[in-house]
Amino acid sequence: MMKSKNESLEAHTLPRELKSMVKWSVAILGEVIREKLGRKAFDRIERVRSEMASIRGAKEETVTRALEQTRKILEKTSRAERLEFARAYTLMLELMNACENGYRTHRLKKKRKTSSVDGAEAIYFVLTAHPTESRAPENIAVFHEIQKVLTDAYDRGLESHFDNLKSLLEVAWETEIVRMRKPKVSDEAEHVYSILLRDSNLSLLLEYGLRHSPVHIRSWVGGDKDGHPGVNEVVMSESLQMSRTLLVSYAKKLIKEYAVLISPVRPEKTGLDLSKFSKSVSEIRTLKKGDAIGLKRVREHLASLNRSHSSEIGKSIPSPLALLNRLFTVFPGLVVPLELREDSGVLMSDPTGKSLAIGRMLNRIAEYADGEDPCLYVRGMIISMAQSLEHIRVAGKIVLNQVGNSKIPIVPLFEQKEALDEGASIVDALLRDRKIKRIVERDWNGVVEVMVGYSDSAKESGVLASRLAILKSILAIDGVCRKHRVKAVFFHGSGGSVDRGGGAIRDQIAGWPKNALNVYKATVQGEMVERIFSSPEILESQITQIAESTSLGFKQPYRQQQSIALESFSEKVRHHYQEMIHHPDFLQMVEKATPYSYLSALKIGSRPSKRATAGLQVSGLRAIPWVLCWTQTRILFPTWWGIGQAWSESNKSERAEIRSALQSHPVFRSYIHALGFTLAKIEMPVFEHYLRQSSLARDLVDRMVVEFNTELKRTRIFFKEITGQNNPMWFRPWLGESIELRASMIHPLNVLEVMAQREGDLPLLRVAVAGIASGMLTTG
Repeated sequence: MMKSKNESLEAHTLPRELKSMVKWSVAILGEVIREKLGRKAFDRIERVRSEMASIRGAKEETVTRALEQTRKILEKTSRAERLEFARAYTLMLELMNACENGYRTHRLKKKRKTSSVDGAEAIYFVLTAHPTESRAPENIAVFHEIQKVLTDAYDRGLESHFDNLKSLLEVAWETEIVRMRKPKVSDEAEHVYSILLRDSNLSLLLEYGLRHSPVHIRSWVGGDKDGHPGVNEVVMSESLQMSRTLLVSYAKKLIKEYAVLISPVRPEKTGLDLSKFSKSVSEIRTLKKGDAIGLKRVREHLASLNRSHSSEIGKSIPSPLALLNRLFTVFPGLVVPLELREDSGVLMSDPTGKSLAIGRMLNRIAEYADGEDPCLYVRGMIISMAQSLEHIRVAGKIVLNQVGNSKIPIVPLFEQKEALDEGASIVDALLRDRKIKRIVERDWNGVVEVMVGYSDSAKESGVLASRLAILKSILAIDGVCRKHRVKAVFFHGSGGSVDRGGGAIRDQIAGWPKNALNVYKATVQGEMVERIFSSPEILESQITQIAESTSLGFKQPYRQQQSIALESFSEKVRHHYQEMIHHPDFLQMVEKATPYSYLSALKIGSRPSKRATAGLQVSGLRAIPWVLCWTQTRILFPTWWGIGQAWSESNKSERAEIRSALQSHPVFRSYIHALGFTLAKIEMPVFEHYLRQSSLARDLVDRMVVEFNTELKRTRIFFKEITGQNNPMWFRPWLGESIELRASMIHPLNVLEVMAQREGDLPLLRVAVAGIASGMLTTG
């Protein structure tokens, strides 16, 4: 994830402290590997590592020779030895990530900067699972402990932590890196909540809300039915129960802390009310029919406790009680509220919802609510592929039929170009419908929420056209909502990773109208959950960046961006991109020279990675696995393809206006940052290795190599001419250095992945995928 200029790692080069930590910890990992595998195997691994280190920044032909030499070395090894080799490199890259997260936490602890500005009115993180998160939960847990040791080592010195780190790395070596079976939704829920609902993270979220804007958490895990045969009312209930169990445990901990705090005073009424409150919390530990009645009783007892504390002890509220109050504000149902999602086509197949799984899920929510507010458990009903007012109407009818009221907001998801273009018209029609408008005003607090999809629109049109289309749609929908005097909330399916539409917060919000800054709501997907919530310090830094960036957006004069030349340029890029992805030869290349054919065998997510379509089609591949194919092969295709050709077709005056847009158009400027990040990560010799080692016909391989080299060269020319920079990471040099230091360390895993695909070695393939993802800092 690209970090904001305000973060501690922002510098011209990587800090010496971090480099020393990486060198020290990798050396300890080397000792573990030598002890586990023996001198001969270790020497082979180390010889390749040294060779990879020597080719950093080398010319492409040098990298190509090194890849071929590595292939020859690895071909002489057994399957077991290759797997050990992959484990060694994967653990090394994960260790580098832990060093960086530890350093960030260490620096943030020292600075502990909390935002003092008023930014967004509220911040919403919506946690989701996606079918490219490959690491096993046990592996993640071990590396979380490693990160804590490394954080402490920055404070107290390296050598005093040698034994601790070595012991944990020995455990990491013996622990499975990847899942050995396809995860269930319950596995994904357990993983997400075990990270999110750590006591330290919960305390940070609640304390921040007491001082500043509220931070809310939502989840799709267990509620996202769209195309997922494994999601139903039982799975949804399991997800809600998992978060309930952890939140009840946290509440009981705060109750104990409060009891200890007031014990010297021995207040009679307060003690009695505390006992009643504690008992009522215990009684709702298990979700059941009529759960909301128990919650109502809990809130009543908490109110009584606050009153008795005020009368017997004082008006100042101590921290444990303040956090309890805040807990029931952020999580009023004492669960992480779900957001349900279903495809518009499925909803239209039965407008009553009675025969649909999503209907049964809503009915289960009605049983929990038992006449109380269903939003205690579900905060939205999202319609995938929303393309008309009728889709919203039918979703509303299904909610009303199954729940008995319309309090759960209907949220259309505009994903593809046509839907983004028509989004404002659909919202206008919605607000012209008197019945729906009354529901908006009465049940939805005068708010219309719209979700915009980044990954699907980028898969369809390429990243530049996608981001411009999303901005255009947001501006138009915002205008419609202002005309109808309702508030608009924009939910961004950006995931957090640059490759999925995320990145630095200031880049993410670039160009948003002021009304869109009032509420910041975005998905946090896959490995980004662990990264953002890896420590309370990093979480607080992320929240602070959002507050400061939105605050800056409020202060700056807003001017709606428009550039005819940029729009024309974007359309050319989209045309070339679509021309490429729909060509039969291209689809054949995707199938035979990327991990596409092995997606279902990788055990990387509970959701099917492909849609049910006939034959190989781009439309049949879900957006995030689509990005995975290009991340793994190091070519990152969707971000840049078509840019160079469109630039070469632009005349002098068009180029001048496009250069001008770099200064005046914030979304274009943020795209250029994403493009620079992408160009820094591309390794054409690695992609060519995938092509030449595949079963593709030789003439097709030769043609693809020429086409990709030509377009990449043209895109680099575009980047230099439009920015005036040779270094694609000139705006964040330390990150460019980090990418360069990691890049060649990923190469051996690419060689192993190609060998695994060719030989059908699935255990090796799974570990190689996880290692490459760790090195690239993104799973998909």
